[in-house]
Amino acid sequence: MNTFGIGVIMLVVGIGLFPFGVIYFKQSWNEYKKLPSNKKKVAIFLEILDVFSLSSSLSTWLIFISLLLIIGGSGLIFLYLTRAMFK
Repeated sequence: MNTFGIGVIMLVVGIGLFPFGVIYFKQSWNEYKKLPSNKKKVAIFLEILDVFSLSSSLSTWLIFISLLLIIGGSGLIFLYLTRAMFK
């Protein structure tokens, strides 16, 4: 399997996971709306922190991983195509 094949697989998996991440985030966001103002601020802070910590406990993790796969797959495909262009 070459760079192009790995890039396509990463792109397909990333696109497939993204809708599930959005649905999961919407469900958790509806729960956060019901919280009082001070607890809502803490919940939003933890969601932002979750993106950078890569823990699988909060809802933004799935969106973040799918975006990494989409960007990585696109990058590998781009590298494959540009390498073929300069040969």
